[in-house]
Amino acid sequence: MNRRKQRKISAFLDTKLPLAGASHAEVERYWVDTPLRYTQCFAKLTDGRIVRLRDASQFVGWSGNESECSLMFSCEGRRIVINRVNGCNELEDLSMRIGVRKFISRDGGLIIGRRWGSQLARTAAERMHIFAPPAFEHIGATI
Repeated sequence: MNRRKQRKISAFLDTKLPLAGASHAEVERYWVDTPLRYTQCFAKLTDGRIVRLRDASQFVGWSGNESECSLMFSCEGRRIVINRVNGCNELEDLSMRIGVRKFISRDGGLIIGRRWGSQLARTAAERMHIFAPPAFEHIGATI
C-alpha cells in the first residue's frame, strides 16, 4: 500500500478513533489483550510506546490471529474494521461486503455481521418496497 493511502487512512482513524496521546500514523501494530474482564485494543508505536484508544468503549471486537487479524470499532453508529494484511493496516467497508462475518466481542460473546452489500440491498429494496438491512447483532452469553 502506498504512503499516500496510508496517510489518508491514518488521518481518518485519528478523526474517528483517536488514540490517547498518539496518531495512527505512528502505529507499528495493533493487538488485543484481556487485562481485566473486558478485552482492550492496544497499539504499539514505532518509538516503542504502547497506547490505547482515547475512548476504549469504541473497540467492539476482533477476529483472526496476531499476524492477520481484523479489529472492529464503533463510531457514530457505524462499524469500522481495520484488517492487518501483509504487515499493512487496511480499512474494510462493511457496507460493500456480502455474507456473514464473525467477531469475538470485548466480553467474549459472539458478534455476527450479516450484510447484503449495497447493490444487492438496493435491488432488494426496489423489489420488496420495504427493506431494512440487518445490522450487527451481539449473541451469546457474557462471560
